[in-house]
Amino acid sequence: SPTHTLELAGLNLGLQMPAPKDPAARLRLRTIGGFQVSGPGGDLTSHLPHRPVQEFLWLYLLARKLANQDSISRSSLAEELSPRIDSDEQGNRLRRRLSDMQRDLPAPLLDCLVLEGRQVDFSLEGCSVDVLRLADLRHRLAVAGAIPPPGLVKEAEAALEIIGFGTFLPGWRGI
Repeated sequence: SPTHTLELAGLNLGLQMPAPKDPAARLRLRTIGGFQVSGPGGDLTSHLPHRPVQEFLWLYLLARKLANQDSISRSSLAEELSPRIDSDEQGNRLRRRLSDMQRDLPAPLLDCLVLEGRQVDFSLEGCSVDVLRLADLRHRLAVAGAIPPPGLVKEAEAALEIIGFGTFLPGWRGI
């Protein structure tokens, strides 16, 4: 799938675009103006805030993926999670947190985590993400030129009505 560039909060994001309008998405992620994760069974957002460390790890890995960053080593992730402590203790804490996530998170949220050997990644496969829909629309509007077709303008207006305006992952600093 094509790569488009979106600038968000001064960060230039090179995003891999999944199908932006997939009605059968296994997860829908709202990241602009609020944070919400929903799946076929309803809202899943409440499974994260009650576990701040798990929420931090899940959102951190999501943000890395949206910034088109490669997987992260477990040692680097452990340093992010528990800076300024002994590296062995960092590794132990990360192992415990990942184990807790595997035990506590519902399958749709857990399926986003990719644990492969010494690497940790986040999968957006089958996910519909508002910021990716905006990047796709921006790209299509740019390609359309100075006077985009009325249908594309209506689609952009409808998307903005649904997505709204606001900060990317508000509350991130509070985690």
